[in-house]
Amino acid sequence: MLTVSNLSKSYGSITALQSLNFSIKKNQVYALLGPNGSGKSTTLGILLTTLKASDGDVTWSSKSKIGALLEKPCFYQYLSARDNLRITCKIKNTSEDNINWALNIVGLYPRAQDKVRTYSMGMKQRLGIAAAIVNKPDLLILDEPTNGLDPQGIAEVRAVIKDLHNKGVSIILASHLLSEVQQLCTHLCILKQGTVVFEGSFDSLTHQKVHKIEIGSSNLKELENKLQELDYVFKIVKDPNQAFLRIEFSLDRSMEDISNHLNQIGIMLNHLRVQEFDLEAHYLKLIDQ
Repeated sequence: MLTVSNLSKSYGSITALQSLNFSIKKNQVYALLGPNGSGKSTTLGILLTTLKASDGDVTWSSKSKIGALLEKPCFYQYLSARDNLRITCKIKNTSEDNINWALNIVGLYPRAQDKVRTYSMGMKQRLGIAAAIVNKPDLLILDEPTNGLDPQGIAEVRAVIKDLHNKGVSIILASHLLSEVQQLCTHLCILKQGTVVFEGSFDSLTHQKVHKIEIGSSNLKELENKLQELDYVFKIVKDPNQAFLRIEFSLDRSMEDISNHLNQIGIMLNHLRVQEFDLEAHYLKLIDQ
């Protein structure tokens, strides 16, 4: 759907983006992830032509309909949600026939006639998404869509994004929240001070080059000694609470190989668990490089 090539943006002597490259295909949820000031909003501004790039190209493979929510949504507080969306339809020159569809998608149809001033922050954010999709876009661009919301509001907006993705809408999502990206996104581009430190699928980011497991027994010292004898075990670290060991070992071996070997030499295990991928640790490592 979209290819970004060598995209750069400068404000005088300040470089906001430097040689940004990525591509987005149909039905992806693509995250721009990075700390504040990393260039996420600048990138979205260029994609939507509200900002002009200093260099590089943005190429759309087809004339897709686009919806966007870049900042905190603004509505007429004294009007209902439905009347606000009628105004949005006039601005976008799109049919009002889609209003009920949009309100249903974001779960606001039962409150469509209520004045916006009676809405919670989460409801206003969902109404903002309704305004962004009232033209039934192929691609939806969202900038920090859960920023400032309470846990319930975050969950509600997250559910809307998942539903839109399931309905075939491609989504570009700028965020600094790791949990949001981990739960929603299929692909991501991690930015640091306007440069790319990772770009690709979420699966490729989480793919580990070694197996990582937690393993424990009643005698950790003996267990550690026996694991050190195995040439395919690369790293052994004690849990801070001395409850188990964290180990890394070769991909050509399995967790069952280790447990079977230990059982054969008389070591009974009381803890054996695969270590989950630690996105936060990996992310911090990338942006601290």
